[in-house]
Amino acid sequence: MGNTYMTHDVVAKVAAVSLVNKTVGLSVCNMDYDAEFKPSGKGDTVRVRVLGDLQAYDGPDITANGDDQYLTETYVNVQLEKDKVVPVTITNKDLTLEIEDFQKQVTDQQMIPMADAIDSYIFSTIPLVCPNIVGTPGVTPSTDEVVSDAGVRLTEMGCPYEDRSVVLNPKGRGGLAQYLKAISSPAMAEDMVKRGFITRTANMAFYESNNV
Repeated sequence: MGNTYMTHDVVAKVAAVSLVNKTVGLSVCNMDYDAEFKPSGKGDTVRVRVLGDLQAYDGPDITANGDDQYLTETYVNVQLEKDKVVPVTITNKDLTLEIEDFQKQVTDQQMIPMADAIDSYIFSTIPLVCPNIVGTPGVTPSTDEVVSDAGVRLTEMGCPYEDRSVVLNPKGRGGLAQYLKAISSPAMAEDMVKRGFITRTANMAFYESNNV
């Protein structure tokens, strides 16, 4: 009887599962346009539509102030500009493993440094482009006040309640240990498989990452 080999597509899918399960950054970023960057998609650049900025005016006359109320479509370009590579040699013998064994012996090991590289990039980039800051930069929070202040700022800026996340480094989690202990509650099954997931409460999902 001949050996059964996994195809390249299967290897890629197993690696993708390993990567997603080992990253925190991918859990807190908007991935709506992820499919656009696939080989069958639109290449390394996609156009993201910017919603119109309409205004409310006084009075019943809908024509008096409507000259600048056209729903003009504008876009910004988002380019795939970073490539991370973790080379590994896979033998024909490796390809005969059961998928679960292949994931444990090969892709899980390969995706650990990949996940760390991605998280490090995400968490070193976000602070540089964030215009809203609460707390004191460089000072580890020791109470839940900074978490509350962050939630208030998001609400004041009109951010939706869905998909809010808090990512702490180990020292930050230590400083908020009593608060996190008090708010911890059973999580949904899909959240439990996410790397670094702590708990969800007050419209926020809490994560821990050593790359913050």
